[in-house]
Amino acid sequence: MFSLGAKAEKVTPEVVLGKTDKREPRDAPTIFAAVKRKTLRSFSENLTNWQPSSKNIADDFRKIEDVRAPKLERLKIEEINVERNYPLEVVLHIGIPGISDEIYEAFEAFSAKLNAEVLSDRVRTIGELTFVPVRCPGESLRSLCEFSLIRSIRVMPKVRMGQTALRSVNAPPFQPTFPTGPVLDPTIKTAVFDGGLPNNPHPLTQWAQEYSTPNLGSPDQSAQEHGTAVTCAALFGSLQNGTTPPQPFSSIRHYRVIDHNPVHDFDLVDILHRITKTLDHENFDFLNISMGPDIPIDDDDINVWTATLDKYAFQQQCFVSIACGNSGEEDHTAGNTRIQPASDGVNVVGIGASDKASGEWGRASYSSVGPGRSPRAVQFFS
Repeated sequence: MFSLGAKAEKVTPEVVLGKTDKREPRDAPTIFAAVKRKTLRSFSENLTNWQPSSKNIADDFRKIEDVRAPKLERLKIEEINVERNYPLEVVLHIGIPGISDEIYEAFEAFSAKLNAEVLSDRVRTIGELTFVPVRCPGESLRSLCEFSLIRSIRVMPKVRMGQTALRSVNAPPFQPTFPTGPVLDPTIKTAVFDGGLPNNPHPLTQWAQEYSTPNLGSPDQSAQEHGTAVTCAALFGSLQNGTTPPQPFSSIRHYRVIDHNPVHDFDLVDILHRITKTLDHENFDFLNISMGPDIPIDDDDINVWTATLDKYAFQQQCFVSIACGNSGEEDHTAGNTRIQPASDGVNVVGIGASDKASGEWGRASYSSVGPGRSPRAVQFFS
């Protein structure tokens, strides 16, 4: 038997032993494991005669609430259109020592039989999970779920860029006054990954320089506007009419990761690849990303953006700030207002929007809300 990882969820125990214990939901791990059929069959046949070798093993075995094989609950699509060709993100448990390559090859062969196309050049492995972009006919989705080492299948989300936030600002426009002179500490390395900076001369370019990332087309104007706003906020914070902001602490390397090419189903995969190719060769003290998958976090699954950027934040000991999203006015009952990846990372700081720059502030109506990933909650700091 091989352990494939775990996730946290709420479990209601069938039996409670303490007199004061209540039979109510409590935090517990769901453990994923791989085992051969013959081993599982043998264990089942001999279970009635099994005797644990120690009291500790007996106690641990008693705590198991359920043993089940994963089924269609792994398919995160409520209504399937059999006529549609779905762009998918398939998450595989692939961390079995010695046979990871065989598992992936078996999945490719299994997908081909269902006329599903695996985009092998966009596959990403983080720890024991492999995130595989797949294009699959709707009529084959349920059959794809029969591959036993699948963790989840969901429609590939679109890219969020924060335009909702920009449209929601009601303050009248004004011409800001910028400081003059160099940054306070030229040794600090700060990076922003976004839509780029203006092509024409702009006041920000004395403190911010644009860098291109691999396989990038021409700039997109709306993405440049977003990138300019994010970079300005990183340099100066909130600008006030008639007030010159203080000198920025550091200069900014703005890495453009979005282009003007027509939006396709796997944009998110390409953008994340551009970010990680830079992080593979550069170390930063501060890093900001104000984009990501336009989807609420899901306690059942960790998103590839979260898993990837959380790892870089830990390895590089870098302060990483990530926008929480602008879904706060969506359907709260359906969970669509929850914070979005990768702001749910353990090693990153999620940044939401407030309705005031200071004083008695609260969450802006459009800003995504908690809770964070179960069993933790989003913490708010003032």
